[in-house]
Amino acid sequence: MEDYKYLKYKKKYLMLVEKQKKLNNTNNYKIFLGGGSLVIGSTVKTIFNGGSQENMINQCFWISILQYLKLNGHKDLTLRELRNSAGLDSKTERMMFDTDYLINKDIPIFFNAANEIADLYDIMIEVYTVDHTGKVLNQRASIGSGKNIVRIAQFGLLHFQLIDKLGDTFIPAVSINGELTTTTDIDPQYKKLYIELNENLGMMEFFNDHLKQVKEKYNNSITNKNHILNLYDITPQEKNQIVSRIDEEINKTVTTINNIEKKITDYQNSNLSINHIINESKCNSSSTETQQPQPSETFFNWDPSTETRQPQPSETFFNWDPSTETRQPQPSKKFLNLEQSSSTVTRQPQQFKLFLNLEQSSSTETQQPQSSSTVTRQPQPSKTFFNWD
Repeated sequence: MEDYKYLKYKKKYLMLVEKQKKLNNTNNYKIFLGGGSLVIGSTVKTIFNGGSQENMINQCFWISILQYLKLNGHKDLTLRELRNSAGLDSKTERMMFDTDYLINKDIPIFFNAANEIADLYDIMIEVYTVDHTGKVLNQRASIGSGKNIVRIAQFGLLHFQLIDKLGDTFIPAVSINGELTTTTDIDPQYKKLYIELNENLGMMEFFNDHLKQVKEKYNNSITNKNHILNLYDITPQEKNQIVSRIDEEINKTVTTINNIEKKITDYQNSNLSINHIINESKCNSSSTETQQPQPSETFFNWDPSTETRQPQPSETFFNWDPSTETRQPQPSKKFLNLEQSSSTVTRQPQQFKLFLNLEQSSSTETQQPQSSSTVTRQPQPSKTFFNWD
């Protein structure tokens, strides 16, 4: 008797569930934990594509479908023709399917387009989340109901490739600076980090979608419970028995929701840590120090980063009478340029180790207020600038 009563009202539950789905309008695609035509845990081969074709970018999902159709009787079909048949215009030629499928936040234009293609070409599109080795983690979506199955591998959030037994070993692509880059072209020190980051993003999206579906189930159960509580044509005892079974279902659903939310949080925390490592590594590699001049390239041997050397009035640089001698610079140690037309000693820093330009038109030194026969120098322990012959 109890089972009969339960089955009698179970039909009403199912009708309410379907009604609630239509009201929520969230059942545009389904999430699968298992199922599909591929074995979860198997490793697939794929036909690679970089997402760019016919002057369009980020089109790897549509290119994957196009590759299948070209191999199966539509060899002259172009990507633009395929997109146009699905109602996609030029505004979406640079938009990614998986991250931009909602236009104006309420119209699932890309999922609708995929359904149009499925109906037009009599195909069923199965999307599988895979890791970087091509191992199938789960079936993420199924679009259409045609007899010909198009299997697509999704890695991370951004990249899709056609699964084909005659394809090659799966090579994932990740987004770096807004462009898809294969993992074989990534700097080795970042390769593992980017792979883990994108795998986490893919799993986060899968579980977020799954969470929506489970929450919808929870809401339907609450609606059913309230409906039963408001019935007057069954006894209180029968009502309690039915409600008790619904409560069991609600409790299981709540447990599932908590487990999914924990998984999502774990992936989020992992990605925060990975992004921190990548950003810190890039920051450290770009902050190189400015190299200081070497002693062999300076006119005296000292470290300007540690000491400021001021001239001292008590130390004489050298005593020199311009009227009796003209010193020419030596090839190996170019120190002075002397012009006989001037007796002025002018201290100017020059390139290529040139320190002073001397002219004999004056007996004064313009840099420091010293006597005409005295030139102020930098302090050295031996009170000489260097040994100069």
